[in-house]
Amino acid sequence: MATTILEEIVAHKRVEVAADKAEVTQQELEARFPGPESQRGFAAAMTETVSAGKAAVIAEIKRAWKPLEDQLDHQYLNEIPGLENPTSEVLARWIYERLAPTLPGLDHVIVRETCTSGAIYRGP
Repeated sequence: MATTILEEIVAHKRVEVAADKAEVTQQELEARFPGPESQRGFAAAMTETVSAGKAAVIAEIKRAWKPLEDQLDHQYLNEIPGLENPTSEVLARWIYERLAPTLPGLDHVIVRETCTSGAIYRGP
């Protein structure tokens, strides 16, 4: 039975990973890449965030974003009022202006076109 290219890639990667594991022990890896500094407690982080007037949980951000997502998703942006010229810069500002009233403490909005290009709007 013929194998697919994906099966060939997976088989090759398994051999590579096994060889790499044989060369470097778990202890050596841990020594090379120490863990992060101790993390703040969740409750303390939420208290600090709320005290600063910022959104405390991702659910708040998702709730504020949902109406905008519905308005933008699979739409011709040029037909949306305020987005007649929907560059990344214009879109970032447009989103910021609509999220800021519902997300106190919103600092900025980032719109990415690709992994290397996009725009940041930091508010008025």
